[in-house]
Amino acid sequence: MAVLAIAATVGPILVSPELSSWFPGFDPATGRVTVTLLATLGTLVAFAASVGLGYREQRRHDVSRASREFATELGAGGAAVVVVVAILTVEGATSTASPLLLVLALLSVLVSMPLVVVVAALAGVALARLPTEWQRSDAPLGSPLAVPVGAAVVAAGSVVVESATTVLMSSGVGLPDRFSGFGRATMETLSIFSSADSLASGLLLVGGGVLLGIAGARRYDFDGSVRRFVVLVGVGSLVGTTVGPVLPAVLTDSTLAGAFGAGSRWLVAWMASLASAYVETALVVTLAAVAGLGIGAFENDSGHRGPIAATAPDGEVGPTEEAGTPDGERRSELSSADETAR
Repeated sequence: MAVLAIAATVGPILVSPELSSWFPGFDPATGRVTVTLLATLGTLVAFAASVGLGYREQRRHDVSRASREFATELGAGGAAVVVVVAILTVEGATSTASPLLLVLALLSVLVSMPLVVVVAALAGVALARLPTEWQRSDAPLGSPLAVPVGAAVVAAGSVVVESATTVLMSSGVGLPDRFSGFGRATMETLSIFSSADSLASGLLLVGGGVLLGIAGARRYDFDGSVRRFVVLVGVGSLVGTTVGPVLPAVLTDSTLAGAFGAGSRWLVAWMASLASAYVETALVVTLAAVAGLGIGAFENDSGHRGPIAATAPDGEVGPTEEAGTPDGERRSELSSADETAR
């Protein structure tokens, strides 16, 4: 899954220089839009494959009983692939970069690829384990309001955090001059802060979504109505992703035409960028929330299946079979001979 995610992200970038030779009518602006659309499509494929992996493993091996081990193994495998690729990339580079930049860039990639793959797979496990039928409820569709509002806050906050360096640069703070000690040059300093923005944004995106899902399972009992929970989180995350860029745009005094170029094609570029944001932000929040919902439900189930104390013939207390299993109704009872002996 990590290899697929890397290919979906890096593949369009590697192909983009060849587009002009393959298609003579391609200009740089059209090439950028094409790369954005290809990367978005590749990300969708990687997410769908990760969800399908979790769904299949739950159906075949019931990994919800060992979801932590499943997530750890999947994350460790993905992280190993990313680290190997990073080492090969650094060794083949002609110039050296700051160690701080390398560490931040590696952590940012680990969050945006293996960690997202893990939460997508856990979302697939949750979809296979929990009931997905639309449950009839007396509560309005948008209730509780905390779920869509929380999803919107997480999505918008992630967009704002990722734009922090751009906002500081445009507000006259003089970021490279004030913190030039972080890098050997201005561009390296900007790269360091951009990597830090991406890392913080990814952690907020995944962590906030998972916490929202856990709260949905523990406080609102959405583990019995997954489809309704997905709709609420999806709507909130779409709103947050759409509204989130407004604040950085206001602070930087930028316009859509200025951001995507003048002419009639700026609308196409803006729509491609918005579609990419919906996939990389709104969809990730939704997948992370469903994964958190599953985690909360799995923990509740494991708590209910805890060992039951039974009285042994000698008066000691010992564990019996877990409740809910086929042998869970068996109880250690005293035979008549034991009763007579006592």
